[in-house]
Amino acid sequence: MLRNSLEFMIEHTDNILTELLRAFEQHAQANASDSGILRNYRPSGIVLAGGLSPTQWSIYRDSSLFYRDLRSGKGLSELYHILMGSAALAICTLTARRRTEVCKLDSSTCLQPPSDPSYPENKDVQYSLRFGDEKTGAGDETEELERPIPRIIAQFIYKIKQFNARLLAMDLIPKEHVLFQTVSRVDGRVSDVSSNGLYDFLDLAFDFLFEPMLEGKDGVLRRYYIRPHQLRRFFAMVFFNSSGDDKIHAIAWMLGHTNLTSFWRYVTEVVGGGRLNEAKAHTLTHALTDESIAVKNLSDLIAQLKKDYATKQIHIKTGAELNDDLDYLSSEGLIELEPTFDEYLRGENVEHDVLTYLRQGTVEFEPDFFDVKDKNGVVLHRFSLVLKVHDEEE
Repeated sequence: MLRNSLEFMIEHTDNILTELLRAFEQHAQANASDSGILRNYRPSGIVLAGGLSPTQWSIYRDSSLFYRDLRSGKGLSELYHILMGSAALAICTLTARRRTEVCKLDSSTCLQPPSDPSYPENKDVQYSLRFGDEKTGAGDETEELERPIPRIIAQFIYKIKQFNARLLAMDLIPKEHVLFQTVSRVDGRVSDVSSNGLYDFLDLAFDFLFEPMLEGKDGVLRRYYIRPHQLRRFFAMVFFNSSGDDKIHAIAWMLGHTNLTSFWRYVTEVVGGGRLNEAKAHTLTHALTDESIAVKNLSDLIAQLKKDYATKQIHIKTGAELNDDLDYLSSEGLIELEPTFDEYLRGENVEHDVLTYLRQGTVEFEPDFFDVKDKNGVVLHRFSLVLKVHDEEE
């Protein structure tokens, strides 16, 4: 889905925007007796990648051929809305922005710095998205935040800013306008996108991109239409599950969360117990051999594993040191090679055992959130990962 959206943006942005500007210019130059942009638009005959070729301003929604015409690129206004939907999907997925934050992006200031990302002299520039955080601020005023964005998103935003500048020069939009503009398929009127308008962009993009359909209990196939909050949570869960605990602050910062406790709830409230236990087991397994992962009471887990495997002592060595020792002892006939406890900790079975402990309730693993003040009296949100092993005799 994300790949299809990005490919559509890369292949079609320039041509769709150019053709749309042509249509507006034709409409502005047309005789007053003509009956609107539907009649005034004269296609250039351009054929886009994939054989898409706009032949009219808009296609009829009540036509039985609507989806065929949509996917052949027959309607120019629909192609523009598909482009906006693809961009909205990419921005929400890759930058974790809320629906209202995307809708209210200021066209003049949202890209920082406002230079062209495609210029060679800007190849090392780190671009950011400036937006109003919907969860902070006072009254109707939102706090202005900036977060880094991929270059492909910066390039698209710059092109849309240039497109909007052309619309402004043609008196089609006011001086103060948002980044995403919606274009009426009926009369070509341009206006700031609304929340529902953003949903329309996404829906049309999903219809065009043949996103999967699900069969309901009644046997009817229905397409699954994704919303920005789902894409935002996807971003949070992907990086949360693939990062160590030292990255949680960065993920919360990217999402605009100022409270780690609420961020933890945000990420875990939709994760099933099984998935959450798997993530915990993965973290604990790495902590057993990686001293950089701090877990309180980790020694209790090691003690439990030693108890279950009747091991009295554990030595942590590098792989090279272990191989040297084993080769020597084996060559001297002093040992017969069997997996040692430290080999076990580095093996593939330990994560399964830890997961079993979590499922049985033998082990609990949760974050402990707390606040501290720095030397300037500023409150900092911190947490530590705490492990608790329940003795069977308790």
